[in-house]
Amino acid sequence: MLSGIPEIDLGIDAKIRNIEATEDSKQKLLTERMKKKSQTSFAPANMAVNYVQHSRYLQEETHLPRVKREEPPKPRPVVVGDAERPRPLSPPKKKQRKEDKATDDFHYERFKKALRRY
Repeated sequence: MLSGIPEIDLGIDAKIRNIEATEDSKQKLLTERMKKKSQTSFAPANMAVNYVQHSRYLQEETHLPRVKREEPPKPRPVVVGDAERPRPLSPPKKKQRKEDKATDDFHYERFKKALRRY
């Protein structure tokens, strides 16, 4: 009994007919598959049908380099008070203090000292 539905015995004749019908439909499917396989060959007659040739490959002059157009530089607009100021000859040099040093350098130095101890 499956989920509350009682099963009725149809008899041996009905079982045999179902088995024969199943076997006939299997044979029909197999013959249809064999017909389909025999109709198609491994390679199609025209292999070019399977591929697309894009228009970018149809250009004949692909070996010539492209010539870039050079545009002249655009002039800067003139603004009041935008005169060039003389640059100082040399920037003032600062002496680097330990506080100005990067923390990576500090930790690197500590690591080197720790390695020297061993």
